[in-house]
Amino acid sequence: MVSTNENIILSKAAEPLWIQKTDK
Repeated sequence: MVSTNENIILSKAAEPLWIQKTDK
């Protein structure tokens, strides 16, 4: 089971990626 804290870190790390994709 993935901890909530780890999940948040992964989400924040992925944020710039999907922001760049939607930006184009």
